[in-house]
Amino acid sequence: MLKATILIKRVPTGARTITGEAAGYLKTSLSVTLVKGDHNTFNIVLKKDADITPPVTKYRLVPITDTVNGKIYIKGFTFRLQATDEVKGSGVKTTQYRINGGEWKNYEGPVKFYAPDVKVVEYYSTDVAGNQEKYNKMDFVNGTFEGNGTFEGASYDD
Repeated sequence: MLKATILIKRVPTGARTITGEAAGYLKTSLSVTLVKGDHNTFNIVLKKDADITPPVTKYRLVPITDTVNGKIYIKGFTFRLQATDEVKGSGVKTTQYRINGGEWKNYEGPVKFYAPDVKVVEYYSTDVAGNQEKYNKMDFVNGTFEGNGTFEGASYDD
């Protein structure tokens, strides 16, 4: 809770709206009626911004297929990410990914990668309030997944 005393002079009497805001706090408005003189006292309570929950990133893998000798096989994937910041969220700021432990890159749209070149894909998102999601890791060699991200269904014709 934030507490401050503010003195404002020469404001006309009558119905007014007083608004208080500060970095890291939720903006709050209060309807008041001002009377003549210096007897106008009002309390506006600013509550701490409650965005303490990191975003969650969903991934989608769409197979890239090829046909060899009449047999269809998966030669890679189109990798898509979508991050949301739902619980009193401040909004998603960035989503990043890296392949095989390389450099982190900003996710800007679908990424194609091919087997056996890609062994590990990692990704995470950060919200405007600075909350960072735990790294999500897809290990294609061991067939494991770690993290908070979730799978969004895929079909062969996407």
